[in-house]
Amino acid sequence: AKVTKNGSVHLDMMPRSDLNHLVAAGDKSGRIGFWSVSHDSSTQKNTQVQPHTQYISGLKFCPATGKDLFTCSYDGFCRKLDPSEGSFLEIFDSKAEHEFSAMDVGSCGASANAIFLCDNEGDFLMVDARAKKAAFAPVTLSHRKINTVHVEPSEGNLFCTSSTSAEVAVWDVRKFPSTGSNFSKAKATVATYTHTKSCQGAYFAPDGSHRVLTTCYDNHLNVWDAKKADRNLPSVRISHNTQTGRWVLPFRAIWLPGSDGVVCGTMKRGLNIYEAASGKRAVTCDSEFLTAIPSRFC
Repeated sequence: AKVTKNGSVHLDMMPRSDLNHLVAAGDKSGRIGFWSVSHDSSTQKNTQVQPHTQYISGLKFCPATGKDLFTCSYDGFCRKLDPSEGSFLEIFDSKAEHEFSAMDVGSCGASANAIFLCDNEGDFLMVDARAKKAAFAPVTLSHRKINTVHVEPSEGNLFCTSSTSAEVAVWDVRKFPSTGSNFSKAKATVATYTHTKSCQGAYFAPDGSHRVLTTCYDNHLNVWDAKKADRNLPSVRISHNTQTGRWVLPFRAIWLPGSDGVVCGTMKRGLNIYEAASGKRAVTCDSEFLTAIPSRFC
């Protein structure tokens, strides 16, 4: 199904079992497409809206409610889809001060009701979704663009960021002061994972193990264990071609729901699934219906 007019750059699936699978995808022009997936092709539905004017840089269904869809864009806005009204509500306006490059939604612990936003300059903001304002002044986490931000899903007290500066860092949200003026980067940092080249993705494992999966331009996927004493080396290192070139979206490997495997697209219009414990390739999937290189998953 063609869900968006232009290339899809972000996608997520509504986390509800009482409805047909609903996939949301954002594109490079600020559009969001919704695809109601069904085994019967005649009942599948597809619609598009345009809540933003520029590149969609983040898109996530709220894990707590299972229905609210949050989005952000290079246009400096963060919005939320109100299903009852059928419209997107403004959650935060950066007044053109930030080109948002990454977003995640907290659901528990210190991150409950919080929207995590990062921008192309390496700045970080945490927005209260209820009050519709920033919890503290922006703080700088990197001197280059932040590509992903992800909240640890089991406790909600940690989050990780990946950046073009080749660093992946784990942060404790409880160490961020309410004012932001006396922020200590050293106190807030839980772990730093240094890579040799730009990192395009960093995601916590869903099982609460605090393992972090990273995707790097050095042709490797890495699994880091924040609970291990030696944090200078990944616990698992997977060889995978990440050279997508200029015209293909950079790969971002993700975890399988059971946290026992990782998935990443390939330049051969397929995807590889690797065992998370050993890094061994378990299976390669392709299809005649897969007409483009799959860079992003949900």
